[in-house]
Amino acid sequence: MKFRTRRIKFKKKSDRVEKTISIYFFILIIISTIYNLLINRNYYNVWTIGEWLINYQGGFVRRGLFGSIIYKLSYGLNINPISIVHLLTILFFISFLYLLKDCRKYFSSLFLLSPIVSLAPLLGNYLVRKDVSGIVAYALCTNLIVKEKNLTNFLFINLISSLSILNHESYFFYSLPSLFLLHFFSSEKINSTNNIYKIFKTIIYIIPTLIVSILVFYFNGDYEIALKINESWLDLSYVIKNFQFFNPFFPSGAIGSLSWTFNKGISLPLSTLNSFDGGGLIWIPAVWILLIFICAQIFIGDKDKLNTELKFNALFLQLTFISPLFILGWDFGRWIFLWISSSIFLTIALIRIKAINKNDLSKLEKIFPNFLIKLFGGFKLYGFRNLLYLLLCIPACCWSIQHYMKTLPIVFPFQIFLN
Repeated sequence: MKFRTRRIKFKKKSDRVEKTISIYFFILIIISTIYNLLINRNYYNVWTIGEWLINYQGGFVRRGLFGSIIYKLSYGLNINPISIVHLLTILFFISFLYLLKDCRKYFSSLFLLSPIVSLAPLLGNYLVRKDVSGIVAYALCTNLIVKEKNLTNFLFINLISSLSILNHESYFFYSLPSLFLLHFFSSEKINSTNNIYKIFKTIIYIIPTLIVSILVFYFNGDYEIALKINESWLDLSYVIKNFQFFNPFFPSGAIGSLSWTFNKGISLPLSTLNSFDGGGLIWIPAVWILLIFICAQIFIGDKDKLNTELKFNALFLQLTFISPLFILGWDFGRWIFLWISSSIFLTIALIRIKAINKNDLSKLEKIFPNFLIKLFGGFKLYGFRNLLYLLLCIPACCWSIQHYMKTLPIVFPFQIFLN
């Protein structure tokens, strides 16, 4: 009887701690959203605002669709393009939070609000980038693709995915391979001898998006296109308030990166192999590997024990699909966010396939070796262990002790008010 009473008291304390931290994170999300918009409100924010301003004024190029729409609106209506970027940022982030709300059956609210998921782009200062918009699009597609395979869903999935790839090519890596699997496993049960037919049907189902992907990767961009895009915004300087161009005559940041060669692109992540911090004691690649390990364990161990193995498979499938991004760019924190958040929606979709369609996912569950499954058994945070979230953050890139300390959830509010 005493043991049971202690257990009840402990559970009440645990629930109280979790609820308190969840409320704190929710308030921090509101404050940090305002802060992110305030520090990213000028043209010289070349990696955040600049990413949205890539357009087709120099010809068809990757990431140019939304920038072209923003350009036409700014030109035709004399609207500050940065105001449009902020509006899109708010709309996509609210949509992201709303979609996460429906995941609470299998993931705890604290985990979904944590620095691993919702707080990640805020603490890492990449809310005003295109990452959240891509995840929202992916979440919508995972929801549609497990439903009835009709013409309407086919059109919607390919339209959403094509627009997302035209917005940012990173969508291809964390979306198309897993959408392929979801279509394959959610198809009607047929004999295993007809698996080739199912694969063929799945390829046909996503072929419009595949064609768009090929075009985007082919029209990668060059210096001349980057220069013309930069000039197009200089011509609209009369509607850009706080006229502070970083360099009026040389495209930089996200626009300037269109001129990068493949060798220059991969040279950035490769350069981190020789990076150390803390007086040379901390090897930076080891820190990123440790963060990936911690995030994976928390993801797998969070709340739902019944689907632990399914969560593991979803997580490591996505890590496999998204791994090229870790070679093509050094924004490792952003890739981790895309990995974790897309894995949440992939997990939900797989659970629906297993429960609603009664389809067998045993083949999927045998992809990864047993030793890996045992190594990543999941780490459940409960009670005072939830305080670990206050000491965890994932910087967008360029990890250092100083940067890490400044962006911790427990420190970040002071950083906001000090600035």
